[in-house]
Amino acid sequence: MQADAPGVEVRPEGREHRTGEERRSVNEIFRVYGEAYAASHRLTVEQRRVMRNLVDCRSGALGGHIDQCDRCGAVHYFPHS
Repeated sequence: MQADAPGVEVRPEGREHRTGEERRSVNEIFRVYGEAYAASHRLTVEQRRVMRNLVDCRSGALGGHIDQCDRCGAVHYFPHS
């Protein structure tokens, strides 16, 4: 990889990635910016539903369940998504 500009990497496939920036998931982007985006853009009911579902996914908003390991006794929470 070669640097195209300070703080920017050009990847082999030609896409740029800003170095030092944390990569965000679609869920995080919608949680942070989704409401403002929806307020300033005309979205269909389907688009709003998809955004809401992505935000709720793996967040605990849909509930979850707890499992305990039979071997070590560790307890794990698994959100429904």
